[in-house]
Amino acid sequence: MILSPALSAFKGLDGVIRPSFSREFASEKTLNNGTGPTITFTRASSATYFDASGTLQTAAVDEPRFDHEVFTGVSRGLLIEESRTNIVLNSQASGSIVGTIGSGGALPTNWSSVVQSPLILQVVGSGTEIGMPYVDLRIYTINQLSTTTSVNILINGAQGYAAQNQQWTSSLYARIVSGTFVGQLRIGISGANAAGVPFFDNNIPFIESSSWRRYTRSGTLSDVGTTSAIATLSYFGANRLRPDFIIRVASPQLEQGAFSTSFIPTSGGVASRQADTAVVDSFNSFGGSVEGTILSEFRTVSTSGTRVIASLDDGTANQSIRLFTSGTDPRFAITNGNIPQVDIDAGTVASGTNYKLSGAYAPDDFAVSLNGAAVGTDTVGTAPVITHLRMGSGPNGDQFNGHIRKIAYYPKRLSNVLLRQLAA
Repeated sequence: MILSPALSAFKGLDGVIRPSFSREFASEKTLNNGTGPTITFTRASSATYFDASGTLQTAAVDEPRFDHEVFTGVSRGLLIEESRTNIVLNSQASGSIVGTIGSGGALPTNWSSVVQSPLILQVVGSGTEIGMPYVDLRIYTINQLSTTTSVNILINGAQGYAAQNQQWTSSLYARIVSGTFVGQLRIGISGANAAGVPFFDNNIPFIESSSWRRYTRSGTLSDVGTTSAIATLSYFGANRLRPDFIIRVASPQLEQGAFSTSFIPTSGGVASRQADTAVVDSFNSFGGSVEGTILSEFRTVSTSGTRVIASLDDGTANQSIRLFTSGTDPRFAITNGNIPQVDIDAGTVASGTNYKLSGAYAPDDFAVSLNGAAVGTDTVGTAPVITHLRMGSGPNGDQFNGHIRKIAYYPKRLSNVLLRQLAA
């Protein structure tokens, strides 16, 4: 077989076609250590991530984030997210005063509580752990409870940002520090009317743990008159229980959307994190013109909506080759001259799990494989002329939310056998 000059440049001495572009984000933890042209990364704000020690760090404007598992330090890869706003007014938990609430103690500024007797709520300390400012709260009673009794801690969001029938997500980090935990803790999202009166709903149980966990809850604020959203931490104690424990709380967040994103610090007002973009705009220097193969390894934080993992395009959606998820369906789609050519479903994905998705194209010869499974194919269509490679977004948005662990491009339509091996 006679290879074109562009293709010959990527053929090794063993005859195997090498990728003309590749990045190992999860293992290398850098943007441009790999084959092929430079990636241009932009984000018009700072943003947070966890380093290998599990400590929260802040990346500067236009600085990529190579994120890690909080508890294990395992590298997740390049974090790509859409723009979000945290409307919690004091996510840094500042302004607390040690003491009993109602008798000299005070919760952090813009936090409040509703405490049913005989339960007692105290602030017992504050500080910083794994890079997150926290407040320690003691919930206890002197005598055994005689009926179901509760403590509701309200972490207020800014007025005017929430409205009826909007979907919001509440999240916070928490862990049990010490004491006897009996009863039930719930993390939730609530709304408030124009008078500031909260209504409680959409709670999820708290898992008793001495290790940090992030708890999230999404819900639609359906009540008439909703004017704001409130993050809630609620304790419920039943008859004959006698709780006495300290819970450490950090980094609360309220954001409009169906899922939580990385923590956005606030101090006295709302704050926004802008969208991440990673683009190579010199595709002709490493790409094939009518055929090719693209591989992605990824992990999404949500299966809602359409989320582009990788896009080869000319700057518009009219000429594009995309790997993306539509809900739980991973797909390989091609549009040429604004006419859909191929759209192949590769199987099913779930949030929080690593996957490999590979797609190959040539005139009337298309295939896709998820995690090395049998390929899905299409035999009618042509690919467009393309000039850009985008990682984690399409030309018209469809922003990915999660981690890109690996991207590779081959300037040849690899065989279906090789396609499955790449994705295995």
